[in-house]
Amino acid sequence: MTAGSASKEFSATRPAQRSASLPFTILKALGSLKITVTMFALAIFIILFGTLAQDEMDLATVKREFFNCWIARVPLDVLFPITLFPHDEPYLGGIGFYFPGGATIGLILLINLIAAKTTRFKLQATGARLLTGLAISAVGTGLVIAVIVAGHTTDGLQGAPPISYDTLWSLLKVGFVLLTLGLAAYASVAKLPALARTLVVLAAVISLWISGLMLFGGSATRLDDPGLRIVWQLLQA
Repeated sequence: MTAGSASKEFSATRPAQRSASLPFTILKALGSLKITVTMFALAIFIILFGTLAQDEMDLATVKREFFNCWIARVPLDVLFPITLFPHDEPYLGGIGFYFPGGATIGLILLINLIAAKTTRFKLQATGARLLTGLAISAVGTGLVIAVIVAGHTTDGLQGAPPISYDTLWSLLKVGFVLLTLGLAAYASVAKLPALARTLVVLAAVISLWISGLMLFGGSATRLDDPGLRIVWQLLQA
């Protein structure tokens, strides 16, 4: 092969290489940390606006106007809550400005996360470990989707659980029993330093004590319905 033909072949392959790397370049740009920081900053502001707006709007209206929309219109009057700046008419005639809504910020953050994982994350596990990790990730994804869907209902996270409070209390008791057994097994089987083993045993003892109160304490130890509603919110979180 002559030098001229080699040069032509090399120059012909360069556009193909550039086009092949273009999707990766785009994904890498979408996964930039600058986008992440910017979206977190915008999220802080939209949360601030939505919080201040609750001085004059109900929760459902705030969700619709600030968090469930793509573009939020923020009246300047929101920045001057009545409780701090008493006034009868909106400041500056009610004019405002447009700001990325919660839906826009959330979508961009989701794309940013997927792009960052695609370009920077590399699988190290194989075989059974890989399948187990994928299964756990799928379960976690399903739980996240369920919480997001539940948060977009009329009551949002403030709503009652889809099961009765008695059933939730029974599941809570089962959960503490399983936690106690898991901690005890971990302390017995795992190779831990002395301090770590002591902490795990202490956690198992505390969990056993709570389990005993829940199982044998009767109605005196049962959380009331408002308390269980808070437990349901914590579980979703």
